[in-house]
Amino acid sequence: MKKSHSLLLVGTLIAPMMLSTGNAYAKSAEDNPPAETLVRIHAVTDMNATPVDRRDQHDYWGNGGIQDLNKIVEDNSSWEPTVGATYEAFALPAGTVTYEGEDMKPVINDSFKVEIDGKTWRWSDILVPKRADKMNAATTNIITKDGNISPWTIDIKGGMDVRKAVYALTDLDPRTPHPKAFANTDQDGLTQMSLKKGQWVIAETLEANMKSTASVPMFIDIPMIKPDAKQGSDDFWYDNTETDALNLYAKQYDPTTLKVKKTDTETGKGLAGAQILVTDSTHEAKLKEVLPELLAAIKKNPDDAKKLVEQYVPDLKDGNYAIRKTNKQGETTFSSDNSGERFMTPGHTYSVIEIAAPKGYIVEPQIQDVELSMEKNPDDPSLIQGQGKADFGDYDELQVDKSITVGDKTYGVDAKDGGDTEQGVTKDQNFQWHIDSEVNKNVDSYNKYELVDTLPFQNDWRTMSLSLKYQDPSGALQSTPLLEMSANGMTTGAGTQFTTNANGVNGIAYNAATAPSVAALGDGLSPDGIELSGTGSSYVMKDGQLDASQAVSDGTIMLSLTESGRKQLAEKMAALLADGKAKDGTWELSWNLNVVANQSTQPGDMVNNVDLNYETAFDKDTDQDSAKTFVKGAGVNPPSIHDTPTHSGGLLPYTASVLGIGLTILGLLGLANLIKKRRNEK
Repeated sequence: MKKSHSLLLVGTLIAPMMLSTGNAYAKSAEDNPPAETLVRIHAVTDMNATPVDRRDQHDYWGNGGIQDLNKIVEDNSSWEPTVGATYEAFALPAGTVTYEGEDMKPVINDSFKVEIDGKTWRWSDILVPKRADKMNAATTNIITKDGNISPWTIDIKGGMDVRKAVYALTDLDPRTPHPKAFANTDQDGLTQMSLKKGQWVIAETLEANMKSTASVPMFIDIPMIKPDAKQGSDDFWYDNTETDALNLYAKQYDPTTLKVKKTDTETGKGLAGAQILVTDSTHEAKLKEVLPELLAAIKKNPDDAKKLVEQYVPDLKDGNYAIRKTNKQGETTFSSDNSGERFMTPGHTYSVIEIAAPKGYIVEPQIQDVELSMEKNPDDPSLIQGQGKADFGDYDELQVDKSITVGDKTYGVDAKDGGDTEQGVTKDQNFQWHIDSEVNKNVDSYNKYELVDTLPFQNDWRTMSLSLKYQDPSGALQSTPLLEMSANGMTTGAGTQFTTNANGVNGIAYNAATAPSVAALGDGLSPDGIELSGTGSSYVMKDGQLDASQAVSDGTIMLSLTESGRKQLAEKMAALLADGKAKDGTWELSWNLNVVANQSTQPGDMVNNVDLNYETAFDKDTDQDSAKTFVKGAGVNPPSIHDTPTHSGGLLPYTASVLGIGLTILGLLGLANLIKKRRNEK
């Protein structure tokens, strides 16, 4: 495609100029040249869905005879008739184009000139001789080299911009007829009219219905000899009959632009690196069917997106799709002026899908159906352009933060694996573990949102609270209480199982005696908004001390937002935003555990781990954090117990050094295996 602002192609009529002078065939037929020629214009528009580079295509095609639209070019293009197109024929002054030499090279006469909008126009500014046999992909005719068919053709320079100049130049000669208007093209894209002997420029105008872009103007010199004519034959000229009419195929291309914007849903900031897929909407059903698997595969191998798309949707192997990444401003543009995006045409509907999120964001693969409008180009009313846009918003990946409050100080806030290294705790001391977990306002669309806390075996939980933290418009931190939970029937060190789910969950049977009580705080969530389950810590005491010869295991607590809870939470956030009380993008679910250091407490480190696991309709992820404190003790080489998280989940065996004897103590009860599973699913 010619890279000019008008986006119109170079206008070349690829039909041999067989003239009544300077040619042996023409001389042999001088006795009976037709006074008029029936000119039939076939208006066709490229409706193709393959990535054809139109810069390698010609504008007009044929040798004057009837052609098969399906064979106009050998690139699988699909040309359809353009109904309602209108054309005018401008008669050029006699002698505008003459021919010289054995190969009949066109010579342009510059006797006439006209000034339009401050610019001087001559015929040489419009008509440009070109060797048809040197135009490579633009030439499909068979051009013989026997001197009987001219290898030259006339290119219309400037596309439709020259229409006004053509009109003015032809009007300078009083002998030149006024432009002749063809009737609108019929359902077959056909219009015809008889034109007298002479040189003509045929240009298309646009009707109000804007069926398609105006084709590039074309030059013809009639009468014209058929390329397969034989000297002395009766079948020699294109003439004024239906059988031997001169057929011109005017091809039209409709440029399109589809703009996509990708932003952070909460901040409005443009996001770079999102991969956007655009394809014909006929593939939407298949895409919906395979989208979860396709997106998961692309997330693992984002550089293989193109290969994976074709693997999961084989029909797209034909190339009728495009993938582009958003730039630093979060924008990308699909245009039919780009190689590989030629399938887009005005008036058609396309599916636009995000197939890979920017780094640090959750993919939100909404399938948007975008119909490309049909509009006149404001800079060139002869040009129909398709316009469309799609806006996508992503939420960032969720993170969890673990901290601890001992006395009047809190440690480890906004720090991975931080904690208390100053105060420490002692047996029977009360303190708090805090979990602040990011949550998005579209949490109601999630399939899962759960927090799994690994409570050190030296701790027993007594009560817990859940609240929603956010910033008000001024940036001040606010909190709305949601729920309060209390432990029931928990025996320290006994590995007591508990759940609020009456049907049981994760292999834990419901027991009313151990089920925690859950109560709403104010107008917070209803008790059915969460599901609690877990296992208390397990250890054995002997003579008032931890029996290091027996296995110990940490306790685990899982807090899951139920479908009802996710919906209630989203409604609460929406209400706070609607009332102007909250600043979007600052939401955190705050889970606070009030615990006591139990009888198994001995000097050494105490580490608490938390896992956040969430799933959307098309994505899932995990985040972890830990906080620690230590048990205060006295003496030389005090006993120490450590639980250290591994990359694969689970815990390293506890190692105790007691009385100089090294012992290995394994702790893998309760939901510890579940944590490992969640981490491995990431």
